Parts: sequence; C-alpha cells; structure tokens
Amino acid sequence: MKMKRLTFAECELMTKRKLRGNTYLECLNMDTFGIRFHKTIIVRIHRDGTYTLNSGGWRTVTTKWRINGYSPARVTQMNFEWYCGRYVFFDGIKVDSDGFVLNADSHLKVG
Repeated sequence: MKMKRLTFAECELMTKRKLRGNTYLECLNMDTFGIRFHKTIIVRIHRDGTYTLNSGGWRTVTTKWRINGYSPARVTQMNFEWYCGRYVFFDGIKVDSDGFVLNADSHLKVG
C-alpha cells in the first residue's frame, strides 16, 4: 500500500489513528501533528506547512521510507550517510511543503 504525504489540514480531519504497521498519527499540540513509528515521532507536521524530520537514531530503510512517504522530503542514502536534498540529514531538519531544507545553514551541503 502506498503512503500519502499528509498536510496539517488533512491531519485535523483525522483522529489518532493507525496509518500502517507500527505507525500512528497523533496530535501533539494545537499546531503540530506527529507521525509516530514505534516510539519515535519521525515526522512533525506543523500548521505553518513545514515538517520536522527525526530518525531518533534509527537510520533504517523503513524509517527512511516512512519519512519519505509522510512528508514532502526526499531522504536518500549513499555510503551509509543519509541526505535530505543536498544536505546531510540530521535529526531536527526542517523542510517546507515542497521538501526544501529550511534550517541547514551550518550543516554540510553536498555539491
């Protein structure tokens, strides 16, 4: 089953629910919904249309797949390193609704 990127407005229409195996949507506060995979909030969906991504240290194929599926980001991997666009991925990286990195000023940009 294909995952669908969720917007804040779509999350508001849903209550806490299971999205797929070990993955749940939950309201974190008035301005943020979270996608929880096992015990880690891997995607925060903010009212302003931005998304905050977090692996929780679990750099697995499934975590990356879930982040890519429920956010506009495209996290890739090369030589065991994760990338978000042209930046090295870090927990707390924030992207806009088009998947462009917003807060990677001090982080390594590739190319």
